[in-house]
Amino acid sequence: MPSHPARFAPTLAPPRTIPLAALLLACAACGSGGSSGAIRPAKASPGSPIAAPSARQVDALGGTLSSPDGRITVQIPAGAISQPTSFSVQEITNTAPHGIGSAYRLEPSGTRFAVPIAITFRADPSAAMGIQSVWYQDASGYWVPAGALLQNLGSRLVTTTSSHFSDWALVASDPTMNMAGNFTVSSTLNVSYPFTANGTASLAYVGVDTVERVYLLSGSATLQPVTTSTGGTCVDTATKNLIPNVAEAFLNPASLSWGGSATWSCGAAPDFLEMVFDTAGISHLGCSRGYTVGAPAAVTTQDQAQGDYTIDCSAAASAPSLGKLRVVWNFLRCGGTCTTTDPCATAAAYTCASGTPVCTDTTFAAAGTACTTTSSTAGVCSGSSGACVACTQGAACTSSNVCAATATIDCSTGAPVCKDQTFLAAGTACTSGATTGVCSPAGACTACAAGTACTSGNACATSSTISCTSGGPVCTDVAFQPDGTGCATVSGGVCLAGSCQACVSGASCVPANPCDVGTVSCGDPAAVPPTTSTCVDTGVPITCPVGQVCTAGKCA
Repeated sequence: MPSHPARFAPTLAPPRTIPLAALLLACAACGSGGSSGAIRPAKASPGSPIAAPSARQVDALGGTLSSPDGRITVQIPAGAISQPTSFSVQEITNTAPHGIGSAYRLEPSGTRFAVPIAITFRADPSAAMGIQSVWYQDASGYWVPAGALLQNLGSRLVTTTSSHFSDWALVASDPTMNMAGNFTVSSTLNVSYPFTANGTASLAYVGVDTVERVYLLSGSATLQPVTTSTGGTCVDTATKNLIPNVAEAFLNPASLSWGGSATWSCGAAPDFLEMVFDTAGISHLGCSRGYTVGAPAAVTTQDQAQGDYTIDCSAAASAPSLGKLRVVWNFLRCGGTCTTTDPCATAAAYTCASGTPVCTDTTFAAAGTACTTTSSTAGVCSGSSGACVACTQGAACTSSNVCAATATIDCSTGAPVCKDQTFLAAGTACTSGATTGVCSPAGACTACAAGTACTSGNACATSSTISCTSGGPVCTDVAFQPDGTGCATVSGGVCLAGSCQACVSGASCVPANPCDVGTVSCGDPAAVPPTTSTCVDTGVPITCPVGQVCTAGKCA
C-alpha cells in the first residue's frame, strides 16, 4: 500500500497494487486484540439461475414487470427510458448475507434510468416486517442496502426506489440499526496541492459480538475546487463512490475504525488527485496519527459515531516534505431518538431516506392540543400532520351561513373552524347562492316563495297559498266553503268554520246572512236523490249586547 494518499502525476507516484478497501476488509478486527465473532461483510458470487427469465418490452411511457412467482414487482415510470427496451426478471439463488428466499436478477444489468424505478418485494410471512430490508449486489460483488424503504404493513409489501438494474434480494436486517452521516477530508500532504473533499457515508449494520459492532460502509465524496501553489486548478465536479469496506465500532475502548478512498481526474497537471485515509493505521506508514488535539472528544456508541482524526506526515523520515490529512465525521443511527423542535411532536427519530440522518417526527400530540407557533402565536396541533396551526378558541368570526347571527372560532379539530352560535329569527328572508327563501329554526336558508298557490288537503278549503313565517314552506288555507257545505273527508260530514266535521243536526253555523242565527240541517247521502247538509238561516238575528250591533256576523 503506498504511503502517499495524495498523488498527482502517475510518474511521481508508486503504483497502486492493493486498494485501501481491500486492506480494510483484510484487516477487519486486527485492532480488537483478539478474534471477533461478528459476521464479516465479504464479496459474494453472483446467484445461479433457478428459473427462466420473464421478459417484457417497455417503452418511454413506462410499464410493470413481475417475477412468475409474484414475489418481486418492478414499476418503470414514464420518462425513465427514452426508447423501447426489453427488460427481464429472473429468479436466482440468494447469496446475500441473511438473505430471505430467492434473489432476482433484473436485466439488462447496469441499466440506468432517468427517473427512479420502484422495486417491491412481497415480504416473507414468517419474518417480522421491521427486519426485512431490500439489498442489491454492486459491481464489486458486495451486497449493500438500498435507500429508503416504504413498508405496507397491511399488504406486507416492502418497496424501495433505484436508478439502476442489478441483482436484488430481501434481507433480514434491521434498518434502524444502520448509521449514516457526513465527513470532510482536508489534506496538505502535498503542500503544492492542498484539497478538501466532502462526503456522505452509509454504514449498514451487520452484527455485534463482545468486541465490536460491524458495518459495511459505502458512500461518496465530492472534491472541492483545488488551486495549486503555482496557480493551476483541478476542478472535477463528479461525485465519486467509495469502494465498500468494513467499519468497526469497537466496544472497549470505544472507537471507530474506518476509511475511504476516491480519485479525481484533473486533466492537466496535476494529472489526478487521490484521497486515501483510514483510522486503522493501514495507509501512511511512518506517519503519526490520532484524534486531533484540541478537538471535541470522539464519541462511539450504538447511536452515534463522531470523531476528528489527524494523520501527520510532516515529520516522517521517509517523506519530510509531506504535510497532514485531517478527517472529521459524524454518523448517527437511522432510528435513534433525537430532539425535535416541533411543538406538536411527542417523539422523533433519525431517518436516512435522503442519505444523511434527518430528525423526523414520529408521533404527534392529539388534534386540538394547545401549542405556540414559530411566530409566537397561540395555536393548536393539527393531529397526524404535526403542524402547530394559529387558532384562538372562541374568537368572533364571520360565518358563511347567511342565517347565522353570531359565530365563533372552534379549535378542537386541530384547525380554526368558524361555527355558528345563534341564528336569525325563523322566517327571516335570506338568499344563499341560488336559493331564495327564509331562515329555518335550525339556521338554514330554505327555499320558500310566500303567496304561491298550493293544494291543501282540506276538503273545505277553496284556495291555499304558501306561508313562510314558520321558517319553511307551509301550505296555508285562505278561503273556505260556506258552513253547512257537505264534505267527504268525514262520512256525512259538513264544513264548519273551514274544516270537515261530523254533521250534528241543529248545530250552530253561519248562514248566508252572517248576522242571522244559523242551524245545521244534515243531508241524507242514502236518499234518492241524495241530499246534502246545509246551514239553514232561521231569520232570527244574532242578539248583541247593549250598545253593539252585528256586522259581518260579529258584534262590535
